[in-house]
Amino acid sequence: MTSAEKYGIMKFDEQRYSQMIVDFILNNPGCTAACILKNESKKTEHKREIGRKRLFTILKKLKLKKVIIEKKSHTKARNKMLYVNEYNPLYIVSKELREFERIYPNLLGKIKEEHNESRKLLSYDPNLTYDTTLFLFDTMKLYMLRSTMIWSRTIEDKYTKELLNFTIFSKLYQMQIKTSEALDDIIIGGENAFISSVVTELEEIRKRIGDAISNWDSHKIKKEMEPISNFAFKIISTEMARLRIYSQSLTYRWKIDPNDVEELTKGMAEDFNTRSYIENNDDTWLSMQFDQMRGK
Repeated sequence: MTSAEKYGIMKFDEQRYSQMIVDFILNNPGCTAACILKNESKKTEHKREIGRKRLFTILKKLKLKKVIIEKKSHTKARNKMLYVNEYNPLYIVSKELREFERIYPNLLGKIKEEHNESRKLLSYDPNLTYDTTLFLFDTMKLYMLRSTMIWSRTIEDKYTKELLNFTIFSKLYQMQIKTSEALDDIIIGGENAFISSVVTELEEIRKRIGDAISNWDSHKIKKEMEPISNFAFKIISTEMARLRIYSQSLTYRWKIDPNDVEELTKGMAEDFNTRSYIENNDDTWLSMQFDQMRGK
């Protein structure tokens, strides 16, 4: 049993508490362990999570892994000042994410403001909302790429990699919640355009997998390639089928008939290709016909 487990700290909890401690030290460089405990004591009782034993258990590991470093204000000082190690990848990534948390809400606020001002004039461009949302998605992809393709090879310590990944996903998940809260009432006003953007992204993923299949085929690994490509295509097709249903009834159906998937996803692409043509050509008659076809 590890020292963490001894105090009832399982893997997920340990990562969460570690992130809380690292965040506090980042916000309060040079603080002491006593400062962290004092901050916890200010919380209401049901929100307190880090007691003395838990704190020193996690701090010991963070120092051992060189995530946290200690300094003394003078040689005889009893309390040691805590800092996040600037040479640790967690410091670098946390600094990046903190900047993203600071600047991204500014964009969300501006999009909201633009929507409210232009709604009266019926001139709002829905792509502003969708591009803003997809920027968060692209940021997630960026961190996934770095985590799986770069850091998995260059960061040797398993604990650091685990804590780094936990920090990335928890921070980006929090940003996802903030984005939904800021833009949901805008998106509701233009569900079909939003779905169209998602469909476009799914089509891009499918194309990329298709390109990979051609490459794998040329290396004679078809037997090993087919199960994984079929798995990916099944997810994409099923998701597009769900979106097809959602575009017509605003009902996201988790369970759908597998036999309908191909027809539904094909119709999905046709619907949005038609919609794109209508919008690009500003054809009111076609727009009315299209909405009638979809039962609007």
